[in-house]
Amino acid sequence: MRSHRVSGILALIIGLTLGALAMPAAAAACSCVGPETIIDSAGAEPGSAVFTATAGPRAGNDIPVFVTRWLSGRPSIGALVLKAGPPDDMCGSTTPPAGGEYLFVTYQTETAGFNINGCSVQADVASPEGQALLARAIGRFGPGVAPDPDPPPAATPQVDVGSIVEGILGALGPVVLVVAFGVGLMLGLVGVLRRTRFGRD
Repeated sequence: MRSHRVSGILALIIGLTLGALAMPAAAAACSCVGPETIIDSAGAEPGSAVFTATAGPRAGNDIPVFVTRWLSGRPSIGALVLKAGPPDDMCGSTTPPAGGEYLFVTYQTETAGFNINGCSVQADVASPEGQALLARAIGRFGPGVAPDPDPPPAATPQVDVGSIVEGILGALGPVVLVVAFGVGLMLGLVGVLRRTRFGRD
């Protein structure tokens, strides 16, 4: 009876020990710093960028996004492509749902300018947490640059009516003279014929 109890205790100790050995390895693999720290230090990290963007559907490791506000890093307004880590990243999601607007903090590598992984900031700006992080980023970097929602209308060419009329008259001048000459000639002939007829009568 006692030997069974000892064996049970040993098995429990071994199980706890193996669990303790396994947990630090997983924790070490995901030693991500908090999003607030990432935002605060982004300005000092070469190649980092902070911006909000609307995400498109992921294709392979590429996530097309449309930048809506540029806060820090290499400026880019409009469309660009993020390079994402593996979808099964154990530290967090690398595939923000398409259609949402997110606050991103990306990093640069030798092969791509805008990268994210499971530890990267990719906060939904429609959520309270995302709003708080966006406010923190704006407080850190300023309001940023956003696309102009109302671009100035294209300049309307001014129509010079006087020039148009002058051009028309210039083009029609010879025709008018010819017509006037013809009408005058016809009237003259009619007058001559009348006088001739009346003279005979």
